Amino acid sequence: MFSYRITIPKGERVLIFVQFPDLTANEALAANKIAFLEIKGSAAMKSKNLQKFQDNGGERVLLLNVMDESAGGANLTSANHVIFLSPLLTTTQEIYDACETQAIGRVRRYGQLKHVNIWRFFSLNTIDVEIYEQRTKQRVE
Repeated sequence: MFSYRITIPKGERVLIFVQFPDLTANEALAANKIAFLEIKGSAAMKSKNLQKFQDNGGERVLLLNVMDESAGGANLTSANHVIFLSPLLTTTQEIYDACETQAIGRVRRYGQLKHVNIWRFFSLNTIDVEIYEQRTKQRVE
């Protein structure tokens, strides 16, 4: 098993995008004692967690489903790190590009005062590599 750790400086915030809710991202964050908010549940709960994240509360990490439109258009410039936990599985290149652009655009917009870091993770020797190479036209070595 390979482990990789990113250290995010204090005062910086993170958006983690997953595509499938059954990915165990929330369990991994909890196991590593990383406080986070998740955009799921009722519209009121989603709105409450979005507002809490925007208000710079104790949680520095926001977990979102990249395909969920409930946070669409939300200005999340309080974050300056975007993490994709796996390549997006889409039927077309246009949908792939639109989803990724929209996700990154939540932090990279007018009002962002910090450098934005984009992190993409995938597992070697899995279908993740093939999806990533097909959609980005980049070879993984």
